[in-house]
Amino acid sequence: FSNDPGQFANGRAWSVGAGYSNGPLKVAAAYDQLNNDPASLNSAGAAADDALPAGVHRVFGVGAKYAFGPATVGVLWTHTKLQQTHFAGVALPLDARFDNVELNGIYNLTPALAVLGAYTYTFGKTSGSGTTSSDPKWHSVTLALDYSLTKRTDVYLAGVYQHASGDMYNNDQGSAISNTTSIAGILSPSTTANQAGAAVGLRHRF
Repeated sequence: FSNDPGQFANGRAWSVGAGYSNGPLKVAAAYDQLNNDPASLNSAGAAADDALPAGVHRVFGVGAKYAFGPATVGVLWTHTKLQQTHFAGVALPLDARFDNVELNGIYNLTPALAVLGAYTYTFGKTSGSGTTSSDPKWHSVTLALDYSLTKRTDVYLAGVYQHASGDMYNNDQGSAISNTTSIAGILSPSTTANQAGAAVGLRHRF
């Protein structure tokens, strides 16, 4: 809920999901919506302004995976729609949508050692009053090795490569510019259309 008197929907968040499992097949779907009024800032609700720079944030996703022998193959599609975004320096209103289509897989070389891989294609569309429409696209490839030390502890080596194409609206220039890469959670945004990163880690599940 919003925690904002008289603004029940300002900062509100809700979601729903469902899953199905039958032997080696698993299917799941989920919908998530967050509401925020750009004209009435609210930093106390479930969807605070600093975390949600949009009036309405909708995400729908559906995925499935199938296991056979030592391998598991999965597919995933998510659709994100942002309305009335209020990023710093961006003219209002700006609407954006992003779709992710992913193919991923895991192959267990031994009971303790697994190789993982994924390819994700992201395509978007931005438009709004006083802005130039843009059509950014990203191609991401991930490869990883994971070794289980115990049931709850493992070590991993992972690498990711991303290539950007299309264009992205730039408010400072008032036009669409060449799209660049930004591997979330790993690296700062790149100034070019290509980016790569690698990580080594130890993970323990509590």
